[in-house]
Amino acid sequence: MDMDDMPQTLTIAPGTALERAVAYGQELQSEYKDRPEMRAIFKRTSMIVAFEDPLEAGGDAADVAGQGARVSLATEVNQAILLSQGRPAHPALERIYRHTAASLTQLALIGNGAAALVDMPRELLDA
Repeated sequence: MDMDDMPQTLTIAPGTALERAVAYGQELQSEYKDRPEMRAIFKRTSMIVAFEDPLEAGGDAADVAGQGARVSLATEVNQAILLSQGRPAHPALERIYRHTAASLTQLALIGNGAAALVDMPRELLDA
């Protein structure tokens, strides 16, 4: 691939990018003004840009910008991508892991002592 064939990177000043993001958010808010669930999403999302450091601000802003929210968003995006490609939302390996964990729990509850001794995270994830 030639350097001339490489896509050009678009550079936008940080202030301009923020203004464009806020304008787009306002446009979406007016478009979905009659949907309370969307308004709640917009309110939570706007907290990210309302603070210079949302994690330091604490409260709802930290919840939206925290690691848990990032993992949740990444999972949701990954599932949407998989579904758009005609694949199941949860990979087969994840389904097998969940099924095995549920089976071991049920076996332990009905008195199978060996099932209670299996440590799945240590056996499968930490290996």
